[in-house]
Amino acid sequence: MKTTILASVLVASALLVGCGGGDSDTPSVETHPYDAPPISEAEKNSYLNAVNGARSVGRTCGQHGYFDPAPALSWNDALYKSSYEHSEDMEMSNNYSHTGSGTASDWTAVIMELGRGSNSQERAANNGFSGGGAENIAKGRPSTANVMGAWLASDGHCSAIMNSSHTQFGMAKVGAYHTQSFGF
Repeated sequence: MKTTILASVLVASALLVGCGGGDSDTPSVETHPYDAPPISEAEKNSYLNAVNGARSVGRTCGQHGYFDPAPALSWNDALYKSSYEHSEDMEMSNNYSHTGSGTASDWTAVIMELGRGSNSQERAANNGFSGGGAENIAKGRPSTANVMGAWLASDGHCSAIMNSSHTQFGMAKVGAYHTQSFGF
């Protein structure tokens, strides 16, 4: 009997330590296989230089009209994570849309228990961004310069890039999919 009780106590202790519940000073952090990996400073600067270079000159965005030069955007890690999540979801599910796939690779839909695909605002909030903004997506563009050229040639994408209300930015490419997330 003592052996059974001791074994039960040891198993329960092991479970508490394994779950992070055994030490109240250690915060419990949930991880997920689709968390965004760290981004290199070179890649971050490449994205920032591309978008801020486009914003530095006035341009006409088709039916959205003329936009004066806009202030430079600052990098936001939460918006990067949101962009990475969406690019990863589109790559894994082959779902090219602003709406997430609603599958296991749509991490926000899973965590928020949405029962549908996530939208850009939900993804931004789930990754720690509390403001509003916009999102650009692209598929099959080989480089940052190539995708920026395509976005600037598209009325809606161009206006998201040139919107002077946007002050923050994150971007990611996974496989064939690019996502830009803008915030204010």
